[in-house]
Amino acid sequence: MDNKIDVVITWVDGSDPEWLKEKAKYVPDFNQVGSFEDKRFEDNMMLKYLFRGIEKNMPWVNHIYFVTCGHYPKWLNLNNDKITLVKHSDFMPEEYLPTFNSNSIILNLHKIPNLSEKFVYFNDDFFVLKEMKEVDFFKKDKPCLMSIEDITVAPNNDVFWKMMLNNLTIINKNFNKKQSKKHNFNKWYNLKYGIRNIYKNFCLRKFSKFAGFYDSHLPAPFLKTTFSEVWDKNYDTLHKTCLSKYRTSNDVTEYTMKYWCYASGNFYPINTDRMGIYTTESSKKTAKIIESNKYKLICINDDGNSSCKEEIIKALNKIYPEKSGFEL
Repeated sequence: MDNKIDVVITWVDGSDPEWLKEKAKYVPDFNQVGSFEDKRFEDNMMLKYLFRGIEKNMPWVNHIYFVTCGHYPKWLNLNNDKITLVKHSDFMPEEYLPTFNSNSIILNLHKIPNLSEKFVYFNDDFFVLKEMKEVDFFKKDKPCLMSIEDITVAPNNDVFWKMMLNNLTIINKNFNKKQSKKHNFNKWYNLKYGIRNIYKNFCLRKFSKFAGFYDSHLPAPFLKTTFSEVWDKNYDTLHKTCLSKYRTSNDVTEYTMKYWCYASGNFYPINTDRMGIYTTESSKKTAKIIESNKYKLICINDDGNSSCKEEIIKALNKIYPEKSGFEL
């Protein structure tokens, strides 16, 4: 297998007038405040720190594919040989375009021209805080993941958790849980996970089907062949998601690809909790976490309250004060 590892970053400028005009044609009730999770399209103004972190702490990355509808930050240096701006139209079937559905975009990432077999997917709210090595993401040509069972419950009108249930439907349709765990025993009951997580897997072993998985919201290592396999065996379901112009409770997400790895055993076991942490822009602890030098990765989610954003940006700038080669 090719040893190259690429990075894919998806981004949207939610303030772009042309993008807003196009979105209004397809998304009903667009003018309603907060409709269809409008905050998902906001630029958190911290993207440059993602690039600085990758350049400094992941120098082994072969190439970065920056995926947008066509627009990009004015400061981004597209003359850097290690980055390519990829438009949705460059890799997505025409029938799916235009799209304002992040699921549709991510489910088609494996079609990006020249993308390596092994790639790491970054949201624009992921940041690299310390040195990372290739083996943090891939080992023995397999993505490094942590397979911990959980129970997924979807509250009324909660689109995200309903999508998670849809992901599980695909997995349970294609795999027998008992056989999956039997054939990959050491990957389900691995000491790297810690006793608490092993015990959780043990307690949920009697469920005849997978009821859910624990998800660490961090950069995800993927194989293009995993995407292709899931598409080949579940085309109708994924196709229906991609036809939707915006996220709905009927969608499936890229988490299906991770779950597929768990159920098939096509991954290398690690403890992702020791690698990174999830926090929010409203948490007073976020800036301290960044400066603590404890974690390699952090997800700083936009929870609709940016009260601590100024302190967070100061903390990021403290560890990455210099421009990267990806900035003009």
